[in-house]
Amino acid sequence: MGNVHGFSGNQISFQLLCLDEMIDKENPVRAIDAFVESLCLVDMGIKEYKKHNPGQQPYERKDLLKLFIYGYFNKIRSSR
Repeated sequence: MGNVHGFSGNQISFQLLCLDEMIDKENPVRAIDAFVESLCLVDMGIKEYKKHNPGQQPYERKDLLKLFIYGYFNKIRSSR
């Protein structure tokens, strides 16, 4: 099994549309993404894992925070 990697919102998929084109300009997801990307999680005490650790790579901390904030705003209690 390969490493877990996030992907760029500009990446083109099989629909020949990038994710950025599929999301409306006024969608709150854009504000959540911009907010989390502006944060320095290391300065906030959130541990970043190094690639040389054994085992499967964890998900990006910023991606998990974006998911948590999105779920909170939409009253979704679990991300499972």
